[in-house]
Amino acid sequence: MESYWSRYWRRRVSRRAVLGGAAAGAAGLGALAIAGCGDDDDDDDVEEPAPAETEAAATEAAATEAAATEAAAPAGGQVQGGVFNIEGASREPDVFDPAITILGGTYSLGLGYVYSRIIKYDDKFNILPDIAMPPEQPDEVTYIFTIRDNVHWHDLPPANGRKFTAEDAVFGVTRMAKDNPEFVFGSKLDTAQSHEAIDESTYKLVTSVPHAPMITVIADDAYLMVNKEQNDAVGDEGIKLYENMVGTGAFVRGELEVGVGSHLDRNPNFYEPGQPWLDQVNFIPIADRSARGAAFRSRQIDASSFITGNVKQAVEELQAEFGDAIQSRPKVLSSTYDIDLNLTREPYGDKRVRQALHLAADRDSFQNAWGKEAGLTMTAVPQAGYFPLYGRTQEEMAELPGYRQPKDQDIADAKKLLEAAGYGDGLNLTTLKQGYIGNHGIAFKENLKQIGVELELNEVPTTEWIVARQQKNFDMCIASNNGAIDPGHYIDTRFHSGGSFNFASYNNPDFDALVEKQRGLVDIEERAAVIREADDFLLDEAPHIFSAQIVFHPTWWSYLKDVVLVAGLTSWFQQLWIDPAEKERIG
Repeated sequence: MESYWSRYWRRRVSRRAVLGGAAAGAAGLGALAIAGCGDDDDDDDVEEPAPAETEAAATEAAATEAAATEAAAPAGGQVQGGVFNIEGASREPDVFDPAITILGGTYSLGLGYVYSRIIKYDDKFNILPDIAMPPEQPDEVTYIFTIRDNVHWHDLPPANGRKFTAEDAVFGVTRMAKDNPEFVFGSKLDTAQSHEAIDESTYKLVTSVPHAPMITVIADDAYLMVNKEQNDAVGDEGIKLYENMVGTGAFVRGELEVGVGSHLDRNPNFYEPGQPWLDQVNFIPIADRSARGAAFRSRQIDASSFITGNVKQAVEELQAEFGDAIQSRPKVLSSTYDIDLNLTREPYGDKRVRQALHLAADRDSFQNAWGKEAGLTMTAVPQAGYFPLYGRTQEEMAELPGYRQPKDQDIADAKKLLEAAGYGDGLNLTTLKQGYIGNHGIAFKENLKQIGVELELNEVPTTEWIVARQQKNFDMCIASNNGAIDPGHYIDTRFHSGGSFNFASYNNPDFDALVEKQRGLVDIEERAAVIREADDFLLDEAPHIFSAQIVFHPTWWSYLKDVVLVAGLTSWFQQLWIDPAEKERIG
């Protein structure tokens, strides 16, 4: 039978022309590469910020559609060999266990290239084969995956190049839901009833009830397959270490020296014919934007910000200087700029206080803080340009309390709410803040002054705010968060009482019922209606100050070919190749 996801994709394409141009901020988003990233890893300030959502930006996005499509298709004439140099994370990475990490920088240093997924999705949200073929669905609760015949583990102990089997798939998927407090993605498998290796090449997953987004769960960024022998040998603590990565991906781990660099080597036994074309990927840690710009101009690195993102202004300056030798496309991430509230701590248990903060937030000022074309305003669910059948258009959001301009009525209403809550004389709050990704905190601080609230910003290292948020040891946290290619993720994983990313500790049985209802709806329009109802519910409850999706601007020299800005925490490097003649021409 045809899957929910196939039906959704077909409908998404058919309605794209209608919804894509609904507003300046949403038009043309189908042309953008869409990716997810848990963290920017680059905590310096953005220079000379400017408004993000403009009609010019939308026009440019639409104009890139043909180029994006062309780049996504194999160009032919690939040249084998060469070393691809790219910036790497300058700080110490957290852990290399896909069940734990949420950091794009950790993925970029090897996690996303050493390991593979059962299936994957691309920059257009198409579900594609990876280790296995996309599943057959004989009914609404059964998923049957056929493992590709030529998939082998890396030729490293203890796997020693053996064939990947259905038993490996069962282990890798069920490990994500293991009873380990550090494993943060397990709630996505709550409806999974059984996992079975039917034979060496057939993995069968059965859910207890229909679960509309289950295919996207298995294709999720984090659902990378860990080797069982290695896990048995080193334990979960050992899997956190770079030197213990044994996967099936296009590249084999090399060496990592924090602050010095790392590299990945070509996997000669990769299951995609001819790939990878590159012999090696070399990661060079670069701490700030000015140094990154110098390294890029001198061709010390071939690409900048596949993971961390160039600000739009820097891209424009490079293109003015080097012309068409500079290639760049914006990508709208599934990840979001966040303002998390801990509802177990005062005053956030009071709905009136949360509503006041929501009303006072000036989303336009957030855009200015991030930099030119760096964010796409959203409610709980990303807007219509990203999820055409589920999200709101920019025009719809512009009519909502908390989003409308001018802010006079919102400010007046917020003051009344604070007075009713007993804070008419003012309120002092504190927050943790991620580096420049958290720059909307600077704007939010100024917003809150208008309603008599003083906000103290405490900028902390990446690992510190991540641990504090996951352990719910914070009052407010202004940072970023992982996304997904299914709209249900943004209401389910983040706000269901059992959600892995419910940092707010939000617990409302009526809301849980809505979330559970949408999971099981395989009719697209029915599910969209329930998700919209849940979005309305969250806007009223305000357990979170909704902000925007993150937009990055990756940039590369034109001799780097077949660039695909794929959805997810991992850039696709297996299809990249370097044109030596063009590289020589550029100099």
